This record gives sequence, C-alpha cells and structure tokens, in this order.
Amino acid sequence: MVRRSGGGAVLLVPGDHVWIDVFLPRDDPLWVADVSKSALWLGERWVAALRSLGVVDARVYDGAMRSTEIGRLVCFAGLAAGEVTVDGAKLVGISQRRTRHLARFQGVVLRSFDVEPVLAVLGSHLDVPAREALRAIDVATVDAPVHEIEAAFVEALC
Repeated sequence: MVRRSGGGAVLLVPGDHVWIDVFLPRDDPLWVADVSKSALWLGERWVAALRSLGVVDARVYDGAMRSTEIGRLVCFAGLAAGEVTVDGAKLVGISQRRTRHLARFQGVVLRSFDVEPVLAVLGSHLDVPAREALRAIDVATVDAPVHEIEAAFVEALC
C-alpha cells in the first residue's frame, strides 16, 4: 500500500504510538502555501505538548527534507520541516495530504520503537546494508500514557 500523504511505511502497534489527524481549511490563517514549510506551526504545537509532559529538549526541525532510500521506505528514517526531534532523534513524524479546500496533517509520536517488526515486514525489500542502516536510525520516544499525550496536544492547540 502506498501512503498518499508522503513518507515511508509506518508500523502501527496499539499502545506504542499516538496518531492524531489535524484538518486545516485553506482559508485558515495558519495555512502556508509552501508545502515544505506548512507543518512548522503544527510542530510547534507538538513541542508545546511535549514540554508540558516533561520533554524539555524537543525541537521543531525547519531545514530541508532529509530523505534517503531508507527514509523512503520507513517514515522515521527521514526528516521533514515541522517534525520534532530530541537531540537529533525523530520523535514526531508529520505527513500531509492537500485538496483545494483543506490540508490533513497526520502526526504520530512514538511511545516505544522496535525496529525488528519493521524489518520482518520489509525484509524481502531490504539488502543487508539497508537492514543495518535501518537498525541504526535514531528514534526518540516519549514515556507518557496515551491519554496524557492526547490531552497535552489538544491543550497545545488551544
């Protein structure tokens, strides 16, 4: 299956992540025409939410997209503007899908991350160097209950 919102595969394991969709109408003041910068505001909201949970060193990445072959296969191996890092490790991934009328931003924060199930799913698509590159990606997680992350994010939107 191909993700129409961009990025590589995301393995969704119940309880291991918090996934939140945000819809933004085109006439909203937060709308940014430049797709490469349009998620910066959302990343700032994630940073505010994470800081309220004690993640004080979260930062919004605002540079050029970092895409590699592995990043095209697995979302958390790449990095785009608006996504959130902790000491350079990706903590929040954001993708978007646009129409003439709105943008849907999909954000996911990891509570835990185990690369082995990802490798098991993608195994036939990866050679040995790619497997090792995937094992070496730097991913951050947040140690908070799902309901607390959701509540902190909703509060940061207000």
